[in-house]
Amino acid sequence: MGLAWAWATAGTLAEQSPRVPEATALFEGMATTAAPDEPLRIFSNPAGPAFLEGMRWGVSATVGSGETARRNPAYVHAAGIAQGRDGEGWALWAKSGGRDAEVSLAPGAPASELAAGYTYAVTMSHSTGLGLDVHYRRVRVPLPGERGYPTRDDHYLGVDVGLVSALGDQLVAGLSVRRVLEVWQAGPGGPAESPGGSAGRIVLLTPTFHAGLGYQPNPYLIVEADASDLFNSTGHRAARGEVRLYPGRPVALRLGVEAASGSGTGWLAGLGVRMPGGNWAISYTYMGGEIYGGIHQLGLMTAAP
Repeated sequence: MGLAWAWATAGTLAEQSPRVPEATALFEGMATTAAPDEPLRIFSNPAGPAFLEGMRWGVSATVGSGETARRNPAYVHAAGIAQGRDGEGWALWAKSGGRDAEVSLAPGAPASELAAGYTYAVTMSHSTGLGLDVHYRRVRVPLPGERGYPTRDDHYLGVDVGLVSALGDQLVAGLSVRRVLEVWQAGPGGPAESPGGSAGRIVLLTPTFHAGLGYQPNPYLIVEADASDLFNSTGHRAARGEVRLYPGRPVALRLGVEAASGSGTGWLAGLGVRMPGGNWAISYTYMGGEIYGGIHQLGLMTAAP
């Protein structure tokens, strides 16, 4: 959903945030470690709202589910609101999706995940922002054949920290530490995806590190590259690259690839259109390959006047 965000803001951010050189590159670059299903890319790095001026609403929905390598439905629905002013920003977001269970008593079972969070961010200088995100996640996995507990739930409560900084007029870097403090607890039926422990036990999970770069050589092109789980603490390392083109109003294009350990590869292609009046943008993204499984995603974002 980065296209909707990018196009709706690319023409106005530089004017609204004169203290930041090449503001478009900074705002787009802070999307490092982004997932393509997010309606507002600022949620990808908690520091993002520190540079936001004004209010943004975003929503995305899977209109055509994909299929995982284990033939389970893959989909993501997300919504969020973010607001910033004078170097401070906040955001509220929620997301639900379907995927394969990672570690489960039922290998290959479908898993559904529901997540919600609150983000607060502040600028540390004219080109550096620091953010904090508090979130809750619930993962549910059905276990066929069990009596009394047809599904099992895992509950997570955690904190992420993010940093975004401009390294020059056209280059920006982002670093996120996910699960700075995150605890896991299984439901009464036992663990759905067990990181260790048994039902009722609270487990402290290991942090993961994500980093990336965004580069804007000219007003028509932005290139991003990032890596997740740099120290392989969970065994889910992934690398992603994306190119976004802005050939002229009101159209924006995106193309990306991703490779993840244990999950194969994936790719995405999308189109964004800024609607008349400039405060609305819509986008479409197709996500294929082993990671995404063929998801058709629609997004809508609006900027408050």
